Amino acid sequence: MIRHVLLARFRSAEDAQRAQDRRDALDAMESLRSLPTVQQFVLGVDRGLSDAAWDLALMVDVASRDDLDVYLGDPVHQHVVEVTGPLFSEIASVDIEPS
Repeated sequence: MIRHVLLARFRSAEDAQRAQDRRDALDAMESLRSLPTVQQFVLGVDRGLSDAAWDLALMVDVASRDDLDVYLGDPVHQHVVEVTGPLFSEIASVDIEPS
């Protein structure tokens, strides 16, 4: 199994715009849940307990490296990247094989 984890920080510092960006990102990213290679899907925003925390986290589990490649290349995923990319100032991702 491969676990794909994405962390993001929103670009906007203005509260109203940040709230709208959060809704837009969550709405777009929610569409990833139904992709055929996705075995488990977790998406959420930070609860504000630490200033060092990222704003949003996404975790997707797939069965194999091949399935990860299919997931990343899926047109739905590509659309989500296009829609959400401008909303974020920073993005970090990691692909791990949980022990």
